Amino acid sequence: MGIRRTLLSPRTLGIISVITTVLLITGLRSSPLTRGFLENSLVESKEWTVNYTEYFMDTYVTVKAQGEKAPEAAREALRYMRGLAVQLGAGPGSDVDRVNQEAGRRPVFVNPETWQVLQLSKEMTRLTGGAFDVTVGPLLLVWGFGKGFPEKVANDLPSEQSIQQAMTLVDSSRIRLADGTAFLTQEGMSVDLGGVAKGYIIDAGIEVLRRYGVQRAVIDAGGDLAFIGAGPGDRSWKIGIQHPRQPEQLLGVLQLTGGAVATSGDYQRYYMLKDRRIHHLIDPRTGYPATELASVTVVAPTAMQADAWATAVFILGPRAGLSLLESTPDVEAILVDSTEQIYTTGGLAHSFEWYQ
Repeated sequence: MGIRRTLLSPRTLGIISVITTVLLITGLRSSPLTRGFLENSLVESKEWTVNYTEYFMDTYVTVKAQGEKAPEAAREALRYMRGLAVQLGAGPGSDVDRVNQEAGRRPVFVNPETWQVLQLSKEMTRLTGGAFDVTVGPLLLVWGFGKGFPEKVANDLPSEQSIQQAMTLVDSSRIRLADGTAFLTQEGMSVDLGGVAKGYIIDAGIEVLRRYGVQRAVIDAGGDLAFIGAGPGDRSWKIGIQHPRQPEQLLGVLQLTGGAVATSGDYQRYYMLKDRRIHHLIDPRTGYPATELASVTVVAPTAMQADAWATAVFILGPRAGLSLLESTPDVEAILVDSTEQIYTTGGLAHSFEWYQ
């Protein structure tokens, strides 16, 4: 099926030749090709003082930085990010695990970072009318995205009754935050920070680098990216963008002078069941996986913003998602729907070069 292009947003109005270029882009969050394109065309530069890669958050995390203190800064950034990944993850003894275990019983003291992520997540729920909700944990379990995924997936579609029962436990307004504690007010509730934690952790790494005086760097966590300063040679950062259904196809290059990029897609965590693609991006308002979009790539000032908005817009779909972004400053997005039709906001009009 060929690429089709549709303009739904007033911000996309402008010169047709420019708009056509912008519309032919999408992203692949954790694809080796996306990451490899970035490395081959941009970051394999003699200007880098350090180039460190470790594996955590179920992906490769790379810190590339320039400057006299870059080695020490990069090591400290990775150390801090690893700790946050444990803290914000669902592993035994993590802040998230302890809060979930005590749901409906008692408040739990959590680290300041966890408290902040929960607070910001509640605000994101308000901004998106419930499309983004970190208490979606019970629904993820119903659909087979538990701790055993992908080794263990559902053998059948969940019943309507089980979905409705899980939905009674999804409500971010029932996260109580007070005096350094977090409390889920109903037993059976559970928090899942998968739609926001990686972005927050990347931002935390960026802040460590800044404290050391690093003025040029990139952190890449499975295709989610954040930058400090200009790219090597004082040029723009260049990010290869892929098609969500044709991973071998590079649609073009997004050029940025800073900020962050993140992508949510239905190809990242999914399984096939009865010829249906069952993915982890569950709509908290309906209880079912969102079906209108295949991928959403967001450009924002911070990685946490990009991460959360990519998830929210994916859930909302093209019309509601673009409409909401119209009133959201400094956040731009590229959407590819399930029929391979492309939607975009207009702020990327001069930042993308596509390959015909």
